[in-house]
Amino acid sequence: MQLAPLDNSVVFKKLFRDPEILTAFFKDLTGIQLNLKAENIELEKKFDPPIGLIDIAFDIFAEDSERRVVVEIQRVYYAYLLERFTHYHYAAIMELQRNYQRYTPERTVYTIVWLTMKSEEAPFNQGLSASRHYFESTSGVQGGESPHRMYLINPNYIDQTIPPAVGDWLKLAYESIENPTNPTVNLQRPILVKATNLIASDTITAAERAAIMDEHEWQEKLQQNAQKERSEGIEQGIEQGIELGDERGRKAVARSMLAKSMSVELITELTGLDEAEVTALQPG
Repeated sequence: MQLAPLDNSVVFKKLFRDPEILTAFFKDLTGIQLNLKAENIELEKKFDPPIGLIDIAFDIFAEDSERRVVVEIQRVYYAYLLERFTHYHYAAIMELQRNYQRYTPERTVYTIVWLTMKSEEAPFNQGLSASRHYFESTSGVQGGESPHRMYLINPNYIDQTIPPAVGDWLKLAYESIENPTNPTVNLQRPILVKATNLIASDTITAAERAAIMDEHEWQEKLQQNAQKERSEGIEQGIEQGIELGDERGRKAVARSMLAKSMSVELITELTGLDEAEVTALQPG
């Protein structure tokens, strides 16, 4: 069996728009049982009017009577990723707050972001991370925790800390991308058998195949643009350093690179500063 890659949104949406698949995955992740039917799941969901100043579209948007679930896929790294998906998460909450007399949303919101790129930055270089929003006093007392959750999932970083049931889904994604012709998937679980059959290459229709190719070309352009921005940032920083000429110039270069979320290792290599000097320049 050959798998279509789950870092392509056409394949990704084909899998997770299935109510049985989404329900099983969500229960493995959270321990919560959803009550979903096909009509409860929307693709490219938008709010009308938009929440805030950005007209966003959710890849997969599902609701039952108690919960709202947003599932996103992201394969290209940008420095603003965390801010972007935090905005998505809170927009999904705010849309449920209908008026000033009822601030409490009628559903708990779960935003799940699948990251398929490799990264040197936490939390993007972790297999599974979850947000927790609560208050903590100066004496260490915690309280007022929000029930809403945002999860970041990256199948490139599977380790023993990830619950085995969740690891099955990460392994499916990883194998579909890195080892599609001979995937190793937990076929002892019927739901994983169904999942692999849904994204098997021989089940992809002609229309889906064309959409996959179109997106592949578009994503390649996004990747090239991201790399171009990164290269231009390095070149700009080096030019700035040459103009300033001294240690002050090299530190200015390092600050510019840190602002673009470049790794400390790369910055030390390009500027000649040592690791401690670069680390000391990181914002507070």
